[in-house]
Amino acid sequence: MLKRKNIILDNWFYIIAFIIPLIIAISFCFVEGIWFTGSGNIATGDMAIQLIPIAYELWDKFHLHESFSFTWHIMDGLDFGSLIGYMISPFTLIMLLIPRKWIPDYIQLIMLVKWSLVSLSMTFFFYNSKYNKVTECRKLVSLFLGLAYALSNGLMSYIIYIQFMDVMICFPVLLLLVEKMVDKKTWKLYCMVLAFIIFSNSYIAFQICVFLVVWFVLNIIDDDVTEKKRKTIIFLGSSVLAGFSNCAFVFDSLTGAAGRLEMDYSSQLEYFRQGMINMPYDIINKLFVFNDILGPTDKLPNIYFSVSAAVIILLFPFIKMDNRKKVFIIIIAILLTAGFFVGYVNLFWHIFIPPNGVYNRFMYLFIFFMLFIALLVIGQLSDVSILKIIISMVFAIGLFIYTFFNIKLFDNEIMYILTMMIVFFMFVMLIFYRKNSLTTKQIIIIITLCGISELCINSYDNFIYCINDSYYGEKGYVDKVCNMLDNVELKSGERISAATLTPNIGMIAGKNADSGFISSVNVNDYNLHKNLGMGIIGNTEFLTRGASPLVNLIFNIRYGLDDGEAAFSDATLEAKESDYKLYKINRLAGLGYMTDENIKDWNTETGNCFEIQNDFVSKAVDEDDIFDCVDVNLRCQDFLGEEYNRNNTSVKGDYTYDLKGRYGDEYDAKMFDFTADKDMDLYMKYSCGKRFDLVIYVDDKEIHRDTKPFQQCTYHIGNVKKGQKVSIIAIPLSVIKVDEEYQIGLSFADFNNEVYDRVYEKLSNNIYDIEDERSDYICGEIDADASGIMMTSVPAVDGFKVYVDGDEVDYNHIANTFIGVPLQKGKHKVEFVYIKDKNMMGIIVSVFSVIVFIILCLKDGRFINKGNAIEEKMV
Repeated sequence: MLKRKNIILDNWFYIIAFIIPLIIAISFCFVEGIWFTGSGNIATGDMAIQLIPIAYELWDKFHLHESFSFTWHIMDGLDFGSLIGYMISPFTLIMLLIPRKWIPDYIQLIMLVKWSLVSLSMTFFFYNSKYNKVTECRKLVSLFLGLAYALSNGLMSYIIYIQFMDVMICFPVLLLLVEKMVDKKTWKLYCMVLAFIIFSNSYIAFQICVFLVVWFVLNIIDDDVTEKKRKTIIFLGSSVLAGFSNCAFVFDSLTGAAGRLEMDYSSQLEYFRQGMINMPYDIINKLFVFNDILGPTDKLPNIYFSVSAAVIILLFPFIKMDNRKKVFIIIIAILLTAGFFVGYVNLFWHIFIPPNGVYNRFMYLFIFFMLFIALLVIGQLSDVSILKIIISMVFAIGLFIYTFFNIKLFDNEIMYILTMMIVFFMFVMLIFYRKNSLTTKQIIIIITLCGISELCINSYDNFIYCINDSYYGEKGYVDKVCNMLDNVELKSGERISAATLTPNIGMIAGKNADSGFISSVNVNDYNLHKNLGMGIIGNTEFLTRGASPLVNLIFNIRYGLDDGEAAFSDATLEAKESDYKLYKINRLAGLGYMTDENIKDWNTETGNCFEIQNDFVSKAVDEDDIFDCVDVNLRCQDFLGEEYNRNNTSVKGDYTYDLKGRYGDEYDAKMFDFTADKDMDLYMKYSCGKRFDLVIYVDDKEIHRDTKPFQQCTYHIGNVKKGQKVSIIAIPLSVIKVDEEYQIGLSFADFNNEVYDRVYEKLSNNIYDIEDERSDYICGEIDADASGIMMTSVPAVDGFKVYVDGDEVDYNHIANTFIGVPLQKGKHKVEFVYIKDKNMMGIIVSVFSVIVFIILCLKDGRFINKGNAIEEKMV
């Protein structure tokens, strides 16, 4: 008992570092009446819409003994190997041992545990680092800085990305190992830990590797470090060896990253081009004032890590330190801060462009380095004179006043005032300390307790960012939606499309799906959806929504899950649950059907979405247009009656408006209306770089209201009679700043049902009859009346091989997206086999690297044993 008590007394600060994040989460859940199990949940962001669905799919494949190579349950079909990396953590793989129904609860629990482990790991670093020169209250200082890291807004915005947290848990350990590598041999453990984090998440690992080089230079810059060249070679060699040992796994993820680089990120890159145009008070506000956590793609960083630590950092220029090291530290701090303003510096820290190349993706590096500077200051407070403290005090108060008077919206005036009081109190205490009225121990206790209290209050308030109880659990919509999908029977090759909060619902429901959220790793499929006018949210999410009958046929979508009448056409309402409705598409041609050879020349790159569908009809079955673009005498005005003129355009049915924020509030909503001059089966395509909610009325009766912020979508307004009034209202989801420029585009077309009837009859005459469908294999027969192309909705991705009557054939890439199989007239057996080519180069490099690593370990061990024997003889 005494021994256990001594262990607790010796390690109390580690225990507190681990339990405080858990206490904050549990307390918040208790007060709000939610939980990570049962009726509520704390799942949101990527964890809710990406990680948990992938966990379901992995669980199913493992327990049903299905192939891990491919999945049909997302994005029309995808290489599942590119997703397994999200779940590679030993923490999350334990889920394979639990019942399927517990997966969301377990993933949410792991999120909290990993958050606490990050707090513990960083506290361990600050206590054991050679840079910790604090002699009084060393444990309390380490606890404060470790919590400042874990409870900072930058880290709290990360905890829903649990696949990154393994890397952040290991990050402080690597920092310590680099320190020790400069003093003595620890390269073997360093190599293994680095290899693990690269294996866990190569994207975050890249940022870590960049920072480790910086950290190594900082450590080796001292004059008393011996054998600098040899240690540099060992450091670089072990780092490269760790990377090479993972080539077999990393190469696949790099393929997905390469695909992402091909995307059009013009709107997101505008964040970077703004550079120093960002108002300084926006950044200062996030550093010195309590503030809400921002979304991961927001252009303002989450740089809050407690006012107490920020104030301490202001004293850094005045502490005694080797000038070379001080200059180096200042340069790195400037580079990290410059990343918030300058795009190219931002990209330096993570190589990727948006959506992953955004400010909050390297916040954990910035916050660590700022806290490291604070550690250096705390260790040398006795070197700072009263005059220098006053100078820093005046500077800090000046920043507060500047920020205070530039804040346009005060969410909580009391918190702003409280923040300033804390700063003033700390400076007064520092002055007392320098007048010898307080001891070093007393001033450190004051600083750390102020900081810890401030952090706990702020992180408790901001934990709301990590919660969206509309997803999982008894009250969540996922269970309700899955209840509807349980009764859905899909024929072989058919899919569902879901415009829900979780587009990856196909993985949860175990159904083949068209929609998906997976950072658009299947770029060609994304582009086809986009060009056909389907629902797009940024560059990460797409789904077939508001689809014409032809688009449903092309993607072989049998069921659609949405919330409004404008979501689907040629469909029957099958079921309804809460705000969601399940529609059954009436006419499909199947996974494969015969078309003319001209389909190979289908133009999906130019023209609006209606013209692209017309071109498909022309190339596939040589029929007339199914869409007729129409001019509708559209009028645009805001809620105060101010009218706006359309851009000059000669394209029939297209309306674009260059708009500018005028009011900075909800009055920047826009209303578009017209009166129909003839009977029409009306479709509308909408696009805007800004995120608006759209509401559609016919004769002042609401027929549709969006629940997702589409930046592009097609709507089936339906049968509109001559003389009826059609109104579209676009309501901004966030405040549009005064004079902020943006563009809204609308296109209108009349659908010809008679022509489509003929098109459908021709496409459904010769269909692919599937006999066997598995994750990596499809087999069936088709009887072709004439030679042509069997167009399919099988994705034309690397790994698929096609066999006709037992012989492998070269297939066509239709619209760079789907497989088209050339067939002669007659009956044929067609097989699709997915065999992912082994990454032989990566495997060879990995095996070679591991062999080299083992040889070096053995050699190093022999030298150590030999050295020990010599020492014993000398003794």
